[in-house]
Amino acid sequence: MKENTRQLLDEVIKLDSVDAKVKVYLIDQLKKVLNVLDNYQIYGHEKLIDILEKSIGHVIVDKNYEKFMCDSSQSENWKKYLTDLSTVITLSSGVMPLLQSLQGYLP
Repeated sequence: MKENTRQLLDEVIKLDSVDAKVKVYLIDQLKKVLNVLDNYQIYGHEKLIDILEKSIGHVIVDKNYEKFMCDSSQSENWKKYLTDLSTVITLSSGVMPLLQSLQGYLP
């Protein structure tokens, strides 16, 4: 996930066709994800959920971001990334408790 985040961050930084405020927002969100991933032992998946929720809900409060999200040619990689992040969150929140409960049975 870290590598995907870094790659997308590099792509977003190079984008010229995206509104400047949207670009700054995307960069901020990606940097937050990197920070949470670097400090996952401290934050856990809850901070990733927070970032995901804010990234989706931001459509309501920022019309330029909404326009960006509606333009699939511009937002395709971002939407895929959010989907991937959602999958990671689902797996980490669902599998970790299962692994912890099974840990007592493993050698």
